[in-house]
Amino acid sequence: MAAENRKRLKPSITTALVFGFGALIVAGMIVVLAISMWSAQKNTRSLLADNARLAMLSLVRETRRQLNPVKTTNAYVAELINANRIDTEDTEDMSNALLTAMAGVEQVFGMAYIHPDGRNIRVRRGVGRLPYAALAATPLFAASLAEAREHRTTYWSRPIWLERQKTTVISVRTPIWEGDTFRGVLVAGVAVNALSRFIARSSGGPLTGNRFILYGRDHVLAHSNMAAGGYVRQPDVPLPHLNQVGDDILANIWNTEDRGRLPIQLDAATRGNAVRIDGEAHIFLYREMTEFGDTPLLVGIYAGPDDGLGVEFNRLAWSGFAAIAVIILCVLGAVILGRRVSAPIRQLAAGSQAVAELDLENVPRLRPSRLRELDDAAAAFNRMTAGLRWFGTYVPRDLVDRLIERDAPFESEEKTVTVMFTDIAGFATLSEHMPAAETAELLNTHFTILARCIEEEGGTVDKYIGDSVMAFWEPEDDGPGVDRALRAAAAIRAGVAAENARRAERGEHAVDVRIGIHTGSAIVGNIGAPGRMNYTLVGDTVNVAARLEQFCKDYAGRDGSTILVSGETAALSSRHDALTALGRRAVRGRDGEIEVFSL
Repeated sequence: MAAENRKRLKPSITTALVFGFGALIVAGMIVVLAISMWSAQKNTRSLLADNARLAMLSLVRETRRQLNPVKTTNAYVAELINANRIDTEDTEDMSNALLTAMAGVEQVFGMAYIHPDGRNIRVRRGVGRLPYAALAATPLFAASLAEAREHRTTYWSRPIWLERQKTTVISVRTPIWEGDTFRGVLVAGVAVNALSRFIARSSGGPLTGNRFILYGRDHVLAHSNMAAGGYVRQPDVPLPHLNQVGDDILANIWNTEDRGRLPIQLDAATRGNAVRIDGEAHIFLYREMTEFGDTPLLVGIYAGPDDGLGVEFNRLAWSGFAAIAVIILCVLGAVILGRRVSAPIRQLAAGSQAVAELDLENVPRLRPSRLRELDDAAAAFNRMTAGLRWFGTYVPRDLVDRLIERDAPFESEEKTVTVMFTDIAGFATLSEHMPAAETAELLNTHFTILARCIEEEGGTVDKYIGDSVMAFWEPEDDGPGVDRALRAAAAIRAGVAAENARRAERGEHAVDVRIGIHTGSAIVGNIGAPGRMNYTLVGDTVNVAARLEQFCKDYAGRDGSTILVSGETAALSSRHDALTALGRRAVRGRDGEIEVFSL
């Protein structure tokens, strides 16, 4: 009887299999679930960190794209003044130069040239040349000149309040020196409300809904609430304080009483902190930019629980609880879900391969996913490819291909190259009475023709300088690209002539182009500061090509266009029958003379 009872107490094999293997499977699933939850948490944090890094990098780049062209334009006009190509004593000439420079940089509010004695030439967007104003007796004028005398290069000055325009501007200034003689200062200003409109327009997407730029730690330089103007300003700095822009979240950025731990790990260049405001967690991310004046700018973003952070982690926790409750059904569901999940991952892999090969035209746009992490990845990938396509409009494709193929960075080296400079004849006069939008459209159409002709012949567009283009041909199997450059010049002349015919049908003025081509030795490679490099070339060859373009003013070309070629280029060309000798010319700043030919 006792043995019978002991037998009944032992489980049957069926029960053992059900409960034993069932418990083993359940235990295994719990372990897998725990590992999956840990991995998902890590992936979520990584994705959010990547989004934060991309959002901050995008804001930094957009801020630089807003402000750097202003500095570049100001410095370029100063170079023209120093080269005596602009007469600062000629009010008309100086005004036209400022208006032309300002036309290509829409964020410029106004420009001015101020002489040491108080004489000034001022222009403003949408108004044109402003009447003369007596500035010599104002404290701001004296302080500005004193500040300019302390600099030799272009610099960013402190924000100033313009009473008549009721706005604050940040200005970039270039002192003009002739030896040790101070000749004046060139000023270009960007309105704070315009910068705020840029901030408001660029908002949208994960972690980008609340952008701001601080001047130092306590003053707001740009915020969507400042876009319409009318903001409060402080007497020491004409900008609102953190608590004066109507943003209670931003006002608590430096709150130390309710600090929390950031849920994501930031990169080395980004700083941030978490603050609980009214019981809800908010994070602030910001980067310091020191290249726009003595007072650093803080560009940043803040996000709250409804901006994609808290939602992510809450969803992660609830998904874990739900998975435990339906663990058996999840086995089947995981198979189905895995198939669905793998589809966007395969699309992402295929798109990544196309990006790696720079085949940006054939990169598919990833469809939204019902899974937030994959949806965020798809959105981030789509934004990345869109940014790369924009990047491709600024950097030549063949140059990027060469950079990728090299294991080591480009070293500057001396090469024999062919350099081309182009310029629109009488552009200052042509654009003087044209609206900014029409001027920009004219330049865009003109540059499209030039870039197409240059790149079809294997040339590289180095830079756009106002209405001018600098391009060059590096040596290949056929030599330093002389014939390719001449074919490109002829194609440009034909393209401009065709465009002039269309302009004539619309009753618009014709556009004449001047082209100078020279072949010689130049230093080619990465040139610039570590944070801002250009693959470009420098040397006497570049200067001679620019001078040849200037010589075009003395010769009349057919079809309204003039193409001058140096003797060095003509000697290497196989198109001698197409070249006409014009004699020798002296080049300013260079010993000896050069032979000049017309194409």
